[in-house]
Amino acid sequence: MKHKVSCVIVNYNDSNRSMKLTKRIISYDNIAHVIVVDNCSTDNSLEVLKSFINEKYILLESEKNGGYGYGNNLGIHKAYELGDDRVLIANPDVVFSEDCLSHMLHTMDKIDNCVAIGAKETYLGTYAWRYTSGLHDVLSTSLLFNKLLKKRYYGNGYFLDKAWAIVDIIPGCFMLVKTKEFSEYGLYDEDFFLYEEEKVFFKKMTQAGFKLAIDLEVSFEHRHVDGDLNIKKCLVTKQRLIKSKRIFLIKYRQFTPFEILLCDIFFIFCYLEMLLYASLKQATSIFR
Repeated sequence: MKHKVSCVIVNYNDSNRSMKLTKRIISYDNIAHVIVVDNCSTDNSLEVLKSFINEKYILLESEKNGGYGYGNNLGIHKAYELGDDRVLIANPDVVFSEDCLSHMLHTMDKIDNCVAIGAKETYLGTYAWRYTSGLHDVLSTSLLFNKLLKKRYYGNGYFLDKAWAIVDIIPGCFMLVKTKEFSEYGLYDEDFFLYEEEKVFFKKMTQAGFKLAIDLEVSFEHRHVDGDLNIKKCLVTKQRLIKSKRIFLIKYRQFTPFEILLCDIFFIFCYLEMLLYASLKQATSIFR
């Protein structure tokens, strides 16, 4: 079956990489549209994005920076309006081939009730995660506990000798979804600015009876680079993670007010832990 695919790329102050990805994939035969959503960038992104012209290229300007899910929802709505039955959600820093996307489309068609599919990520090495307990959700907020607790990762044996595998959580940086099904069952939860979106997606889709999978015969790269260490940036990132954790625990784990109070105490430790870690890393870098 021939599918129409829209690739949705959310841009925020990252127009160089967004345009690099757009120009790389705009000629792919299996992509009908490349929809770039500028999430109210504060730099010259719009100027750069508006300078590119192609019949397959669509630029959407967000009225606000509503976060990752908000930006992607705008793109998915547009893909739905265009009649594209598949949406490829791709971060600006991913690299994938036309053959990779073609294989994912073919594999998705073979799996009953599959609503989303990813591929092997070869740069960072993360294929998928398990959906674990609420306690693990809390503990993984800490840098230390996240390193010690490996339960959320699939062992290598789980993927061995398989063409594809059913998984819980697909990394949101590169994910092919069925447009109609994703649209009708809630899209991204816009209460989340950043982080935890993949777990919400898993909850919504599996509760609706759908499956998520990884195509193990193709791969992509997520060339994520944090850049220079900045204490303020690290703390803002940790604050956003904690905020999303709290929303998820209340809204999707149904934690009680007392349980949230205990979590908040632990989250203070996580924030101070990040402050100490970032400070030590910055001090170490100065004396190199």
